[in-house]
Parts: sequence; structure tokens; C-alpha cells
Amino acid sequence: QPTSLSNSRVISKITASFANLDLNYSNYLFLNLTARYEGNSVASKGNQFYFYPSAGLSFVPTKLVEGLKDSKIFSNIKLFGNYTKIGSLDPIAPYSILSNASPAANFPFPNTGNSFSNLTSIVDPNIRPEKYTTIEGGVNLGLFSNKITIDASVFRTDTDDLITQASTATPTGLFNKTTNNGKLRGEGFEIDLGFAPIKTKSFSWNGRVSFSKFQTKAIDLGGTSKVVLFDAGDSGSSINGDISAVQGQNFPYITGTDWTRDSQGRAIVIGSGAASGNLTPSSLYQNLGQVSPDYVMGLFNTFEYKGIGLSVTMDYRHGGNFLSQTKWNLTWTGHAYETADFDRSVGFLFPNSVIDNPANPGVGNYIPNTTVLTGGGYTQTTAAGNKTITYFGQAANIGSVNLVDATALKIREIALSYTIPAKMIERTGLKSFKFSLNARNPFIFLAESNRGYADPEASSQFNRSTGSAARNASGTRSNTSTNGIGFIGDGQYPSTRTFGFSINATF
Repeated sequence: QPTSLSNSRVISKITASFANLDLNYSNYLFLNLTARYEGNSVASKGNQFYFYPSAGLSFVPTKLVEGLKDSKIFSNIKLFGNYTKIGSLDPIAPYSILSNASPAANFPFPNTGNSFSNLTSIVDPNIRPEKYTTIEGGVNLGLFSNKITIDASVFRTDTDDLITQASTATPTGLFNKTTNNGKLRGEGFEIDLGFAPIKTKSFSWNGRVSFSKFQTKAIDLGGTSKVVLFDAGDSGSSINGDISAVQGQNFPYITGTDWTRDSQGRAIVIGSGAASGNLTPSSLYQNLGQVSPDYVMGLFNTFEYKGIGLSVTMDYRHGGNFLSQTKWNLTWTGHAYETADFDRSVGFLFPNSVIDNPANPGVGNYIPNTTVLTGGGYTQTTAAGNKTITYFGQAANIGSVNLVDATALKIREIALSYTIPAKMIERTGLKSFKFSLNARNPFIFLAESNRGYADPEASSQFNRSTGSAARNASGTRSNTSTNGIGFIGDGQYPSTRTFGFSINATF
């Protein structure tokens, strides 16, 4: 006998009309125009239909300017500019603006109490589509019979009417409200350099180098300074850190706790008494670092010599950070790399630390710590007397302690191939025969602070129950999310290396 019966049906309707216009004037001036009018039944009347257009204009002076048509330097020049606007109601589920109560779990069997559960989250009935507006401009150059190519572009994307969850006043009985709340701005540029410096009958070399930089900043968060996307404390760890949108900072951003420090950034150690040697965690969340890299570089090279081919693809991402649950587990158990040189029975001198000046205590007059040891008492059987366990337990929960540099160099692929000359196989009935070996992700070089904790490109997502919430800037609970970008759990699959071969033959 089933414990729950459901004959519910969800219906939504999406309509769209699309128009496209391409204009070409003498093969040197091009214009593309598009228009899309879309409707989505998940919103209320007046907000269901939205229009978004795009326009692209490009100009090829090498087809027009007389001096460039036969130029030995410029093979091709193309200037372009694009404008696009897109609307979306994707985050809104059908019927969610109606604030319908949810059936209670397992009703009516065996639950014979309340037939509906309390409503803890609502969607603004006047919610509007969020809008993404992108402006882009760039140039494509071909030099010396296209032996050198340069592609460069700059772009900006504004996200308006961002659909997010905002905390609500407790007396309402609700945890949060989904509404249009905030604005993001993304800006960046890309440069791609291609080159083919050598091409002879027996040897050729082609390569490509790319550089890109892109940052998204939280411009407006609808009257609040911070919106929590993911709370690391909900992951099974007790890390006091989260992934957030912080007004004025790059998005997403990591905030969390740190050791209490003086005005010069030095950790404050308790200098006397029973708690001597202990550090004090700060109760307030601080800005720790951005998630996205500062820039990304890529390199591709391919060589061919008398049927032998070699190609190498690699990229380097600089900067960015993530919170590591693996490091948290290693720290609270006392197995972290940083603890290798600690004398656990006596203690250790915490680096760059200060103590309260005994000659003038209690007024914030700190002096360099050269004598007071942190930890110690490891051989004692009681936790109260074991300051080493106390230290590790505190350190593991500090957000900044679990912050890891996401810088990484990856050799994405190395491929070696050999094509047998046609004359050697002409009697076999084959037209061509090629044998290849390849290795994907054969080498990965991580930042010094990332001692194999995780691949920086990995991220974790968690399904969290309705009504759970994350912390806001003051440490209280605010809103829900399953976005784990910037947090990597210890259950994440490790990076894999793949080695293989292939045989290609044509008859």
C-alpha cells in the first residue's frame, strides 16, 4: 500500500517569436539584426512577455581601402561590434508565485495530522525577468599571409533585475522571499595570438597563445551589503566561511572568520593565565578573497615532421581561491602539512604573533611574541590540559585557515602520431594509415598552499532542505542556495589522467 498518493500535474507554457536580418554591402560592411519576443506563463500578467534584441556590425577595410587590398603585411583586417540583450525567467518554477501550501509529507498515511506543511518561502507575485545586456567590440587581424593572426575583444555584461532570495522579517513566519534584487557587472577582454612561423615540405610548426581576464562585480544587492550563496558549515564541516555576493567585490566572493589580529595584521596570542598560548578566533566574518582567477593563459603547439606529429595543449590560471573541506579534516585531526614541525608535547611559537605588553596590559599595546608557546601538553590524557588539541580544534574552524590558492598550471593534452607514407602501404589497399598516442591531464602543477587538497576547477553542490539558511554578514542565518562554487568538499572525485591510442585507416 503506498504511503502517499499524488495525481498532481504541472503545466507551463512558453512561446517565442524570432526574426533575423542579415545585410551585406559589397563584402566589406555587414550588419546582423535579431529580435526575439518571448512569453513564459510562470510570471504574472504584465511580466510574462519580454523582448530582447541583438545587433552586430562588422567592417573589413582590406576589402575596401585600396592600399590594403594588395598589402604584403595585412592579409585581413576585420573590426566588429556587438550588442545583445537577453531576458530569463528560468529560476522561477510554475505556480510558485501563487504561494500554494505544500502537502505534508506522507499524508494521509501514516501522517494523519496536518494535511499541509507551513509555508516558509515565497516568490514575489510581481517578479520580472532578469536581463543580461552585453556590449562587445574587437578586431581580427591576419598578417604576412596569415602566418600571424590576432583576435582581440573587450566586453561588458550588465545583469539587471537579478532573481535572488532575500531574507524576510521573522514575524512574517517566512525565511526568505525570491524577488528581483540586485545588479551585477562583468567586464573583461581576450587576446588570441596564432602563429605559423615555419612551413616547409618536411616540417611545419603552428601555435596559438591566448590571454583572458574577466571579473564580475556585485554593483547593487538591493539594500544589503551581502547575500550568502553557500554556507561551508552546511557541508558536514564546521568551517566558518561562505560563498557570497559582497557589494563592491568580485563575484563570487569568499568571506569567513580569521584569528583576532592587531592593527598590523599580527595574530594575538594570550600571554598569561590558564589560556596562555591560545589564540582567539574573530567572531565577525571578513572578506577573504575572490573565487575567480585573476587571469587565464593558454598555449597550443603542434609540430609535424615527415609524418610524425606532436601537439601539446596547456593552460595556466593565476589567482582565485577556494575553501577546502579536505584541509579542514586534516587540520582538526592534527595531520595538516603545516603541523609537521610542531613539538606537540611542548608547543610551538606561532609565526608573526604578538602578546599583550605586561608592562601596560589591557590597552591594546602589543609586543612581538618570542616566548609564549601555542599548543603543548599532548601527552596529557585530558582534553582540558591538552592545548595542542585545543589549538587544532579552533584552527580547523577558521575560514582563513581553510582558504587555498586556486592557481594551477595544467598540461591538458600531449598527442604523438605517425602517418605511414602512402608509398609504403599502396599494395595493401589502404589509402592512409595513422597511429596516435595521447595523454590527457598528464601533469598538473598546483599552488604551494594547495598540497593536493583538490583540483581548483572542481566545485561542490549540496541539496539543502527548504527553510535551511546561510549566514549573513552579522553571523545570523539569511538565505538558501545550493551553489558550491568556491567550496570543494572531501567527497569530490579527484582529477583523472587518461592515456590511450587510436588507429585511423582509410581504404
